[in-house]
Amino acid sequence: MKTKWWEKELATKSQVAFFLLCVIAFFLTFEYVKKQSREKEFAQCSRFTIAKVDRLKYRKLRYEIIYSFSINEKQIEYDDRTGPNDTGDWLSQKPDSLRHRRFWVQLDCGDPKTHKLLWDYRVPDSVSFIPKEGWKTLPTYALKK
Repeated sequence: MKTKWWEKELATKSQVAFFLLCVIAFFLTFEYVKKQSREKEFAQCSRFTIAKVDRLKYRKLRYEIIYSFSINEKQIEYDDRTGPNDTGDWLSQKPDSLRHRRFWVQLDCGDPKTHKLLWDYRVPDSVSFIPKEGWKTLPTYALKK
C-alpha cells in the first residue's frame, strides 16, 4: 500500500517534536542538577552580604541588573537577568523599582562568584556597616517581604 504525502509529513513533524521535547528535557534536567549542586554548596559553607544595584539594562520582558558587592575587601560586579517573578515587583509598572536598591546575597565561601540574590528579604535602611567577611548567617534584622 502506498503512503500518502501527508502521512510522511506527519511522521516527520512528530519526529521533530519528539527531538525538541528531548532537548528541552535535557536542559531542564541540567538546570535542576546545577541548582541542587549550588544549594548543597551553600548548605556546607556560605556567607551573606549586601549587594547594591548599580545599573539597569532594559530588555523585552525582562531586565538585566548590574549589581556589585564586596567580600574580603574584593569588589565583585555581576549582572543578572531578572523579571517580576524574581523580584516580586511588576517591573513593567514600576520600571525603576530596582534602581539603587540593596539586596541580600548568599555566596559560597570558596567562590564568591557562586552566589544568589535573596529576593524575599529586604535590607533595612538602617544597615550601614557590612563586615568585610560578610555574615555567617542571615542577620535577624533581614526583613522578610
